[in-house]
Amino acid sequence: IRETLRLNLLDQGHAVEAAGSGEEALELLDRDFDLIITDQAMPHMTGVELARKVRAEHAGLPIIVATGYAELPSDAPRDLRRLSKPFRQQDLEDAIAALPDINRSI
Repeated sequence: IRETLRLNLLDQGHAVEAAGSGEEALELLDRDFDLIITDQAMPHMTGVELARKVRAEHAGLPIIVATGYAELPSDAPRDLRRLSKPFRQQDLEDAIAALPDINRSI
């Protein structure tokens, strides 16, 4: 799924870095990103937990959390964007387009 998402984003013209886990994603944060897209259901760290850790150092970084659940957990940061799974490429494009000031590096 991660590779399909990466390819879809590349097709849309975005620069993409893919991480295999929340921990790996946190290691990449020394680079300059415009957006993080994460899955809610990951081993060892949920997408919401990743978002909290990211926000501790990068408060304004937009984050989209893909989930098959109807809602994000009630304690999730209010400004997280939810992307319902399964989603189509157009759903992904729409979610990104709805974010303010997103460039091409994701």
